[in-house]
Amino acid sequence: MFTANKLLDQMTPAKSDGSYFKFMDKITKTKLLITDDFGLKQIDHKQCNILLVIIR
Repeated sequence: MFTANKLLDQMTPAKSDGSYFKFMDKITKTKLLITDDFGLKQIDHKQCNILLVIIR
């Protein structure tokens, strides 16, 4: 289980350091991804796009 903040905190640097696709493979192989605590922290445009990719 991920909090939304924890997920985004891991995904944002993954886009910079080249581990993004490996992390996305891990996430997409999960049958059920539960994210909790949306709205506790403001997200920027990049993080919003990351969430949209995961939800699709």
